[in-house]
Amino acid sequence: MKEGFVEKRKAKRFRTRFMCRYLIEGEKELKIAPVENISARGILLEMEKIIPIETGLSLQLDFPPASKTILCKGKVIRVEEKLPLLKYSVGICFTEINKTDQEIINNYIERMDIDKVLRRAVELQASDVHLTAGLPPVVRIYGELKTLGTNPYTRDDLREIIYGILSDRQRIKFEKELELDCSYALSEGGRFRVNIHRQQGNIEAAFRVIPQKIPTFEELGLPEVVKELALKKSGFIIVTGPAGSGKSTTLAAMLELINQTSSEVIVTLEDPIEFIFTPKKSIIKQREIGIDALSFNNALKHVLRQDPDVILIGEMRDLESVATALTAAETGHLVFTTLHTAETIQAVNRIIDMFPANQQAQIRLQLAECLVGVIGQLLFPRKDRQGLVLATEVLIVTSAISSLIRQGQTQQIYTLIQTGRELGMRTMDMSLLELYRKGLVDYNTILPFAKDPTLFKL
Repeated sequence: MKEGFVEKRKAKRFRTRFMCRYLIEGEKELKIAPVENISARGILLEMEKIIPIETGLSLQLDFPPASKTILCKGKVIRVEEKLPLLKYSVGICFTEINKTDQEIINNYIERMDIDKVLRRAVELQASDVHLTAGLPPVVRIYGELKTLGTNPYTRDDLREIIYGILSDRQRIKFEKELELDCSYALSEGGRFRVNIHRQQGNIEAAFRVIPQKIPTFEELGLPEVVKELALKKSGFIIVTGPAGSGKSTTLAAMLELINQTSSEVIVTLEDPIEFIFTPKKSIIKQREIGIDALSFNNALKHVLRQDPDVILIGEMRDLESVATALTAAETGHLVFTTLHTAETIQAVNRIIDMFPANQQAQIRLQLAECLVGVIGQLLFPRKDRQGLVLATEVLIVTSAISSLIRQGQTQQIYTLIQTGRELGMRTMDMSLLELYRKGLVDYNTILPFAKDPTLFKL
């Protein structure tokens, strides 16, 4: 019985909803129950009463892809209570099934196997996978979109596939909020950050590939000064840039450097958890919003009681989380976070602007005291199309920059970044120009992002 249980759990299951009529061995009354999911090895039924393990059943499956009723036999291999529904999930493995009917189920499993698509995306070194109604799977490889195969997904396909990777809790949350961020892992270890959403009534998803190995600073192309920022003992550090610019990867590299070199307690608050850290010299506690904490705000209120030295906030979403993060940085902790802005100075202004006008003077004062650096990022396809290359803008907070923040004169900071090269500072234009001179990026690719295009024309 135990071996059958393990095999059933290893088989890929797909959430679906159709009716099953069943007859328990030794009984004459035909009963009916909805199917929760199906695999190549069996089904999961939702029942109101327990059926003992090893009970044999005759099954009549109204499986939609078969266009007929599938007749087969099975036995109960597991029973789980569905709290608080007062119902039971009854796992049944097939013991006798017609070869043709088994083939119908196997073909369905093959067509709906998202793991196969994700493995192919990893092989192709894709950064993202898009599941969209009316299209085959689409992957983004070095910035360009390419389709995998020619068979488009129907809206019903996507509903089955996407619901198949969600837990009951996640499904309920998605149906309530119509948006869901979560993570997904392949059995062999590949991990993905997933956003599930609706589009014209269709349930669709975007998968971001998370590298299995945390890249080093050298592999990412980060400037040496970022290492110095990572090894600070206190202060506020922001990594900013548009979506898909590698902010989470940069933060992971910074935390891994701390993990390898210092004895610290590191607490991360993420939605969802992306890179998985292995503790080396440091203790690392990775907390996922929605699973380990109700919200960023709620987690931040209590994080200081967990004896942290380093705190990572996946994203600052409102003024309450910003205020708590600033307080943590002011009280001797090293705090990392991300923002979605195009430039480092915009990140500073965004934080201040999140607060009401009557609080902004106080926030400028706090920010001037605890901000130690801002790293702005952009990713570009390499000129040889063999990968992506990182461009960075680095703002190191000196006493002069701190004074400008305090006085609300952030527009003057850019000049200090331009003249602060000896401190490791650089503008985005400087970084782009360096990449261009090395022949790593195409002129027409980077020109729209240049603040002063004349630099490149000269």
